[in-house]
Amino acid sequence: MWSMNKRQKIAVVILNILIIAELFISMYLAHKDPENFSLVFFKYLLMMLIPTFIIGKRVIRRLGTKEPHPGIPDYLTEERVKKALPKRPSALTREAKRPKIFTGGDIKLARISKWRSLAGKAAAVLFVIVFIAILDSCQAKFRHPIDVINILPGTTKTINGTLSVKVKDVSELTYVSSSDLIQLTIREIYSGFWFGAPGWSGLLQINSNIEPGEYTLTVIPRVKISEKPPFVHYIRVYRDQISYRKSSTSIIKQYSGVSPVWILVFVFPLAILSGVTVLFLSRRIEHLLLKSKKAEVYLVREGLAGYEIAFSLGRGHGIKPGDRLTLLDEGGRYSGTVEVQEASVTDSIAIAGFDTGVKIGFIVSLDRY
Repeated sequence: MWSMNKRQKIAVVILNILIIAELFISMYLAHKDPENFSLVFFKYLLMMLIPTFIIGKRVIRRLGTKEPHPGIPDYLTEERVKKALPKRPSALTREAKRPKIFTGGDIKLARISKWRSLAGKAAAVLFVIVFIAILDSCQAKFRHPIDVINILPGTTKTINGTLSVKVKDVSELTYVSSSDLIQLTIREIYSGFWFGAPGWSGLLQINSNIEPGEYTLTVIPRVKISEKPPFVHYIRVYRDQISYRKSSTSIIKQYSGVSPVWILVFVFPLAILSGVTVLFLSRRIEHLLLKSKKAEVYLVREGLAGYEIAFSLGRGHGIKPGDRLTLLDEGGRYSGTVEVQEASVTDSIAIAGFDTGVKIGFIVSLDRY
């Protein structure tokens, strides 16, 4: 078993910052191609995210050290150890014996812990919303025909398409439409998302006097240089907002009228902010706990003789293997004692009895209760 040292924790923070930066970069690049937003987003995100995870994992492992845990004799099976433990007192008895520590000077710590819990729940909800928006955006993109454009009368929309031949400048292109009330301004030529195929981007303008229905739009070279048939866009003009919204392949947009892309733009930064708030408050709680000779349990693993736990108190705080420390639950009530097995300068590994019910968030204290 091994625990994260201070250098590893710093590396994890740096890794998280890089991932956040890559998400923003991917969203920025995808925003330039709104028609292929989801595809472009995942293309650049995966290109950056995969090597970041691989390199980050290796760096974190190199910064840490694995030390074998003190051996336990084979005859001490988990069943025998549990039978040898004293009978666990009832919940009412434990509650009566556990003094609360979050009083007086520790009220600030309790308040910060409450805010961290709320920020954590908010971050979880916001990231779920972001995940749902990404899924909805992807399925909407794959379900929507690539040659169909939905639009309302009197509106404009940025569109793009592929070309059957390569051209050097927009001046070499023109378009043909089935209605004079449909106009297109071609703005740029670029290499497409798939295998660098030639493509164009432009602004589609629909006259407010146009009748609802389906029309065609074709972008072609001014001079015919190929026998390949040009790509045809089918423009579906809807009568009103309700019919236009119902035509969307996005479930979110059908029911709310809001594009999942805009949900990502607004909710994702809030989710990141909530996550950063949790990290900041966690560091604040850790600082306040250290001032009062306490630390939160950040790792719990079930072993043969009890639960193996890790916490941020070590030799630098006067702890050494063999020391018995007090274990408190999240509310600051006495839960039992733990015995230190290993201690680095900043962190320790200890054994807690099965009767303590220890979990991540419990508190180890140097003081006796």
